[in-house]
Amino acid sequence: DEVELSASAVAADLARLSLDLEEAHKRYERLLRVAADQGDVRSEAWARFGLALVDLQLVRLGSAERHSHALSDLTDQTDLMYLQAFRCAAQHAALSGDVERAREVAGIGLCEAELRGEPLSLRRFLGLLGALELSLGDPAAAVPLLAQARTVATAVGIRDPGMLWSLVDEVEALASVGDLPAAREVLEQFTAAATGVDRAWITPTLDRLGGVLAAAEGDLARAIELLKAAVDDEDSVPLPLERARTWLLLGRVERRAKQRGRAREALNHASALFADLGTPLWHEQAERELTRTGGRERTAGLTPTELRVADLVARGATNKEAAAHLYITVSAIEATLSRIYRKLGVRSRSELARQSVGVPTLSESEKPT
Repeated sequence: DEVELSASAVAADLARLSLDLEEAHKRYERLLRVAADQGDVRSEAWARFGLALVDLQLVRLGSAERHSHALSDLTDQTDLMYLQAFRCAAQHAALSGDVERAREVAGIGLCEAELRGEPLSLRRFLGLLGALELSLGDPAAAVPLLAQARTVATAVGIRDPGMLWSLVDEVEALASVGDLPAAREVLEQFTAAATGVDRAWITPTLDRLGGVLAAAEGDLARAIELLKAAVDDEDSVPLPLERARTWLLLGRVERRAKQRGRAREALNHASALFADLGTPLWHEQAERELTRTGGRERTAGLTPTELRVADLVARGATNKEAAAHLYITVSAIEATLSRIYRKLGVRSRSELARQSVGVPTLSESEKPT
């Protein structure tokens, strides 16, 4: 592909794979401007793809959605980068909490990748679906998907640790279901790929995985030590979702170690980070853990985010208005509303408005304008 081989595209890709994300973003933006000036649709599609990926890594969901939609429009017009467009749309839906759409789009992408004989895209969709199951708190469902992604990566000879992130998720999933021998084996594979690679994110990632395994083995003191080291080092790593996930893991282990005060502190921090990012599935996990520490009271089974969405919608806010007020995406509001309806046993906005029990009213300063 001539776009992939162009010097500017390669430089942007290398910056992204090295997690120099702000530099990668600047390079993709320059590529996009030049492509637009020259009417180069292929380069424009590649730049949109790169910008969407960077924004997804930084969890800038609004910007990611914009570039993803633009890429989809180009794909519809030209059939360029068909699988990449599905990948961006599926990942955005997964992060935003739109589970049904994420599964639908990733499923289509998975089938198309198989039909087209595209193993690189195939492993991406498998890894994406596995990560989605982890975000839903179902590691048993994640394990076979992530194992398939690893098998494909091994078959095509992928060795760069930046392209093997699904192994990180797989170690966590395997440890969560108690398959420690398999978890150790996958960790060894990832460690081998990372050996000798000088990237800032590798050390905290290995500490995090070491903490996951130590916790699964029952060595909670060692797990806490490693996870604390990971969160300290991740302050300089531009992966906000992974940083929040490490805080969540730390809080879980501290709760198991009966360090309830420290656990609540870590889990509150994780919950706030997930809320700021607009990732409701991970936010719900942090809130559930807080409940186990005695750090949250639930009303009608709703999380704090669900209570706020329910209150806004019950008082007449549109999905767009609620999303703007809470600084999350419209699709995240839609997914949250679906969960609220299910929990409260209502089927419409009007029924929700009539359901006053368990939906506190916000103060005047909190109401949307």
